[in-house]
Amino acid sequence: MEKTIIARDHEGKLIVQTKNFYTCFIIYDYLVNKVRHFYMPLYYETVRYDLPIDFCRSINKALYSKAPKETNEKKNSKYSAFKKVIEDKLNELQQYYEKYHFNKIDFSWLKSDKKACMWLWYNLHTDMELVKTKELPKFKKWLIDKEGRRIDWLCCHKAYIANYTRYIEAMRDYYVENQILAPTSHKERLFSIQMMFNYLSHYKTAQIRINRFEYGFYHDMTKYNIAYFYRNDLIESYKKNWIRICNSKNTLDWINKSNEKQCRWIWDFLQKTHSITILGEKDYCRLNNYFLFGLFEFINNEERYLAIFTVIYTAQKNEITDNLLKTMKKLWLQKERRASNKAKNRKTIKKQCDHIMKDVPPENDDNNSNIIESKLI
Repeated sequence: MEKTIIARDHEGKLIVQTKNFYTCFIIYDYLVNKVRHFYMPLYYETVRYDLPIDFCRSINKALYSKAPKETNEKKNSKYSAFKKVIEDKLNELQQYYEKYHFNKIDFSWLKSDKKACMWLWYNLHTDMELVKTKELPKFKKWLIDKEGRRIDWLCCHKAYIANYTRYIEAMRDYYVENQILAPTSHKERLFSIQMMFNYLSHYKTAQIRINRFEYGFYHDMTKYNIAYFYRNDLIESYKKNWIRICNSKNTLDWINKSNEKQCRWIWDFLQKTHSITILGEKDYCRLNNYFLFGLFEFINNEERYLAIFTVIYTAQKNEITDNLLKTMKKLWLQKERRASNKAKNRKTIKKQCDHIMKDVPPENDDNNSNIIESKLI
């Protein structure tokens, strides 16, 4: 995201500008809450075909649509007063943007750690599925006062509802259409995480705003301080959880990212139930009973390797998990030893066969198998 989102046009008017589509929604969200006359129909069916520059052009047009004409001195003074109000609001918007949005979320720890990125993506994805099953916050058609009497909306409240409802719907559609449901690379996963944080912020913020509106229906909403859901607090809590996981005892260093055969075997193991004994009683368990294996599509072994750690890191920390991890390692080492012994046996038999065939005349080639069998016996 760019730091500055306001500039002056060729006429000297202060306007908004951005190259980021999501920032357009942030600008719209602020103005629809803080500028009383601001009205701009927002339908995602048309917005999604716009470039950010087109979106900003529509916002700037709506901002100055109620400006008085500069035809005489009296109207010119009204225009100057109107222009000052707009510029004050846009300067406030710039301060609000820098405080709450610009570089507020630190994703650097994810860019350098692919395991952390996969782990966070999975956690966010499962959390987002719960949010998506709920309806987005909605305004009530009317309110009831303490005595049970219906309260009609004021005109400015109706305009606010119309604008903000469109904003909610457009933001939801933008998320649904642009979200990557099954990322297949680190880059796609980072993009998906940022999209989920943006949508979660939008959802929570809409909840806060609508609740505040319903409790303060008799006020001018433009005089309210904008309530905002703090995404940086949320990601910091995830980061602390990840640090705790990384600092726990590491017993997984035997898993080899370069060994595709091993990773395929582990992935199959994790999806199956296995027999273990807990407190003298035999039971059949899976390492992570609630893991959504169907979310993953592997285009290479590295993706499979990262998914394996996500399964393990999101499993409950208990005796069952510990036993199954030990069982998994034990079974793999046994499998490796058996494969190694078979290879050694094949090598020994080949040497013996080569030694036997040295003394066999070439004309007896047809009876080689019988000769070898008799000598080995």
